[in-house]
Amino acid sequence: QAVEYLMMSLRLREGSDRARYHALGGIELPHVALADMVQTGLLTLSNSHIRATDKGRMILNSVLRRLLA
Repeated sequence: QAVEYLMMSLRLREGSDRARYHALGGIELPHVALADMVQTGLLTLSNSHIRATDKGRMILNSVLRRLLA
């Protein structure tokens, strides 16, 4: 359920709620991968949400592969 939630929610402008992903999957997303993708402009990160930027949305399958590896 957590994987499906992440895959669907990152396609939306509102993004993925980090607490909901953790509650569904029991794990957090990899911090290093998140930080790298924020730095390269593929994701934005707040205390509560992860959002794909326009650039990240164009290659979302690659972003998801890295987050879920």
